[in-house]
Amino acid sequence: MRSIRAKAVLGLVALAVGALAVSSSIVCAERLPVKIYTTADGLAHNNINRIVKDSRGFLWFCTFEGLSRFDGYGFTTYGIEQGLASQVVNSLLETREGQYWVATSAGLCLFNPNGIPRRYISNGGEESIAANRMFTVYLPGEDARSKEVTSLLQDHTGAVWCGTEGGLYRMVEQNGRVEFWFVELGMPNEHETDKHVTSMIEDKRGAIWVGAESGIYRLLPDGRAERYSDRHGLPHVSVHSLLEDREGRLWAGTRLGGLCRLVSDPDLAHSIVARAYSLKDGLPTAWINELFQASDGSLWAGSVQGLIRFIPTAQGDFQVPCLFATTWP
Repeated sequence: MRSIRAKAVLGLVALAVGALAVSSSIVCAERLPVKIYTTADGLAHNNINRIVKDSRGFLWFCTFEGLSRFDGYGFTTYGIEQGLASQVVNSLLETREGQYWVATSAGLCLFNPNGIPRRYISNGGEESIAANRMFTVYLPGEDARSKEVTSLLQDHTGAVWCGTEGGLYRMVEQNGRVEFWFVELGMPNEHETDKHVTSMIEDKRGAIWVGAESGIYRLLPDGRAERYSDRHGLPHVSVHSLLEDREGRLWAGTRLGGLCRLVSDPDLAHSIVARAYSLKDGLPTAWINELFQASDGSLWAGSVQGLIRFIPTAQGDFQVPCLFATTWP
């Protein structure tokens, strides 16, 4: 499933820097200029898990074979030889303090751009710490699933949250040490993927929203957690992406239920979905992986069929989506 999701994210590269693997046919009246970047140009891998733009204007590509930074001219790539815990990089977070945290399938890495590249050696479950190391590796939990870090978020207080395949953790720095506190969200444990966190956002009210394979979870500022599933109107329980747009509206992309606009202040006694977009509304697929809002207000969705553009209307809704179908290698 991750490979399919990665190919969907790869389509977003066409918008970011034109890193499209082969060709695109646009099923719309408009056409986008495309420049192709692949591993031949220095990109670590053609399958991309996430794209992040930092405060300096660099684009970072989290791939299946390392982390690549694009400066507008070329790529600089970091992998296990430089100290990453795993070649599979799922996400990257630049904190407001200027730290870079890298989520990998074998731990969370603190990136020191001026550090000495040293291959990471597992130390029996302890974090790998060395002076001037380029990547310092931390393990949020002891079980194997919690070591796979899938998503990262810094909230308005400065706290860093780590989503893993084993649930949610809050990172705390105390006395010069980094610690991880498990956050109980009430996730089920019936299936192996139930605790798999896929995405996180903080809304304007300070609540943390967590997308997971078992639904949507809302962690309120007072510490209470609520779970929303198909029993609360979600067309599919597996949620792959969350987004709060500029108007404060909340969106969820699901694995087989299309795109949903959520109510801003949900009630467990009512549906969490305010508006759903499905195949009946013109979606080419019900599998939505990534969400992004462009500067013109349009909403973009990465899917297994390519890029989908939702154009805002005067009524505050979105008209029938426009598909940018992609031919993958």
